[in-house]
Amino acid sequence: MLRLLALSTLACMLFCASCTNDAEPVAMAPVADTVPAPPPPVRKGTNAITFPEDGYTQYSPITFIDYLKENVASGTVLLDKAPKDWVKKQHIPQLIAMLDNVEPCAGVSLKNEGPNPPDNVQSSIAAEALLLIESYRQKLAYPSQPGSLQFIKILSKSTTDPSKLILLPQKHQIDDAKSWAAKQ
Repeated sequence: MLRLLALSTLACMLFCASCTNDAEPVAMAPVADTVPAPPPPVRKGTNAITFPEDGYTQYSPITFIDYLKENVASGTVLLDKAPKDWVKKQHIPQLIAMLDNVEPCAGVSLKNEGPNPPDNVQSSIAAEALLLIESYRQKLAYPSQPGSLQFIKILSKSTTDPSKLILLPQKHQIDDAKSWAAKQ
């Protein structure tokens, strides 16, 4: 306790003008010179919209892709898991046909799990179609990952908006899905 009192008195004498005869406190080196600055915060998407509660009954996986196209400006659609059998075998041929479509659309993120991508990242029809196909293949509820960013890792410059990056599936992912579908 005595040490603490002595230290606080010493600190007061060094920095407080009223405790010394000097008019100005003693200057110290700024903290920024000795401590590295923290990294800038990752900017999350700010325009995200929430998928309607009854959305899985209103939309099929095919019309859901249209919904994502219509909401490209939102960047991300926040949603709950779909019923396990929402993506059906009958949807697969149409989804496979979308795998070469690099048109931008909104990505998806689970409401309480997936991070929203930054505002300058858009998904693509191909990426979202592949995520739907993979949910069916793995017999998992859609989305099988917390969000588009966790599943599709390739970013490319958008051809429609050069300030945006777009999520595109890797060639081997597309080839694998097409090969699998041909065997079904």
